Amino acid sequence: MGCYRQTTTYLLLGAELKKIGIILPQFEPLIKFYRNHNVAFRSDTPGKVIIKDMAGTFYPIDHVHMGLHMIMYGLSVLGEANHPNCEKAWELLDSKKDTESKYILSESFDEPYFNVGMVGQPNKWVTLYVLLSEKYRTK
Repeated sequence: MGCYRQTTTYLLLGAELKKIGIILPQFEPLIKFYRNHNVAFRSDTPGKVIIKDMAGTFYPIDHVHMGLHMIMYGLSVLGEANHPNCEKAWELLDSKKDTESKYILSESFDEPYFNVGMVGQPNKWVTLYVLLSEKYRTK
């Protein structure tokens, strides 16, 4: 699991597989990877995120661009988002919330393939995935 971006793609695939009832033995090392990194932080420098843009709220996602809200969604679906090693990531994600508890879009493509909203503004898609994360987190 040398590429954090690619590993996150597998995390989201694993989450969707679990939702349709497919549980694979590969889920455990995948989950362990995120646990060992407090989700998004370097193991050699715990206060530093692995990839800066992945600690934000990027939308829409593709195979390279994903935000912390999507990572927490995947971990929530896989039943791991309440692990103590996820607390730091939840705090980071919550720091992206406005006074109305809507999440701010931190980054997007220069020309997204559909209108996702304005960078720097509350975003319905990011907020939706955080709410879904919280829903699966409490199951």
